[in-house]
Amino acid sequence: MTNADILREWALYCAAMGWPVFPLVSASKRPAIRGWEQRATVDRDRIARCWEAGTYNIGVATGPSRLLVVDLDTAKQPGEHDGVTALAEFAAGRGVALPETYTVATPSGGRHLYFALPDGVRLRNTAGLLAPRVDTRSGGGYVVAPGSVVAEGGYELLDDTDPAPLPGWLLQALCERPPTTTAPPRDMPVRQASAYAASAVQGECDEVRAAPAGRHNEVLSRDGLPA
Repeated sequence: MTNADILREWALYCAAMGWPVFPLVSASKRPAIRGWEQRATVDRDRIARCWEAGTYNIGVATGPSRLLVVDLDTAKQPGEHDGVTALAEFAAGRGVALPETYTVATPSGGRHLYFALPDGVRLRNTAGLLAPRVDTRSGGGYVVAPGSVVAEGGYELLDDTDPAPLPGWLLQALCERPPTTTAPPRDMPVRQASAYAASAVQGECDEVRAAPAGRHNEVLSRDGLPA
């Protein structure tokens, strides 16, 4: 098989998983099209035509795929934890462990951990919110799919376990906000206020934070949120 054939098969594989895909510039992580999140597709005919036209890498649009992908990067400074270690310590500090899930190795030595979002929950991208060298990709984001190749190497599938449901403790952590001493203006315009109310999970997050000690999992378990 040619490189174009291999990339096409990986793109079709992702689509079969229910993950809308779009082309990335050959040997790159950059989108090859504008409006990629809206144009990402699982249509096999469209995918075949696209990848027959060139050796495009593959982007998975995480929002439309109903995924949250945890991006674990390598350490950048001597003595710094890499993302894998940092996330493991973060989980241990909460007395929990990460479940086995769909995992892709990145060319830099990092990892992409795929989790399925529960119905009704929408999350955005984060950078370092959980721990240093730990980012997340969801609504408005994308990840480079397995089978793609860049100058540093290829994105390799390490674990083809179906994406595990996003753990409740991880959802809670992503909803937590750092304390701030800056109060919002009292006379906030209606249009601005509605923008703050647009998050689909804000109410759930506030209830989790307000739950009495020992009842966080109970709060997370109701209304479709995982325990």
